[in-house]
Amino acid sequence: LETQKIIDYLRNLIISEFLFTNLRKVVINHNCLDNLIYILSSINEQTKLTTDLLQLKSCIEKYSKSELGEGILQYAEICEKMSHIFNEEKQRYLKVDLVNSYDSLLPKDLKKTLEDFVNFISRINLGKDYRNKELISYTEKFVEKYGEYVEVPIKQLLDSKLGLGIPKQNLEPYSILSSVAEQTFLSYLSKEIFKAVKNNKKEIDISNIPPDLLYPNLDRFAVNQ
Repeated sequence: LETQKIIDYLRNLIISEFLFTNLRKVVINHNCLDNLIYILSSINEQTKLTTDLLQLKSCIEKYSKSELGEGILQYAEICEKMSHIFNEEKQRYLKVDLVNSYDSLLPKDLKKTLEDFVNFISRINLGKDYRNKELISYTEKFVEKYGEYVEVPIKQLLDSKLGLGIPKQNLEPYSILSSVAEQTFLSYLSKEIFKAVKNNKKEIDISNIPPDLLYPNLDRFAVNQ
């Protein structure tokens, strides 16, 4: 029972994105199946799953090389193998698209534009006030005890004598209430909209919104800027 409780707790941490695993999907990686097989191949307990995935990969490669309308048998085989792996009914195991093969390349001059956009989205992200306060406190205690960017064995971390133990509070997200940051941001938007209407403008520019306007108590756990 205790083992299952720990497993459920770790699963909640992963779902809440407070804990990341090496199985987490990488955005820029187009070969997710290859990456999954590579990681599982180093785990002795997952030998069968690795073998099944290798067979599945082979079937998908055969299917992708088949002519249009001639891959029905391969598709059925893929669905059958995936049904054994996932053991769930009525699943859409494979998404089939008709696409042209080409390399996706972005002009270099878009790099700074994308960086500025991501930084701006991070600055106006109000979600930090809705994070589970118990887990934020747990994160702070972790940094105080072990330091930043340190890997600690899970068993040691969850041991109340050796590590920090398990947070007692439930991991269910807090109700999203109207925060001070949200009200401040909405007030700022209202003023900018009023100015735009007054000056007969159809757009407002919020790219230069001061960070301290949204986060007056910005600390090291706030969003990156």
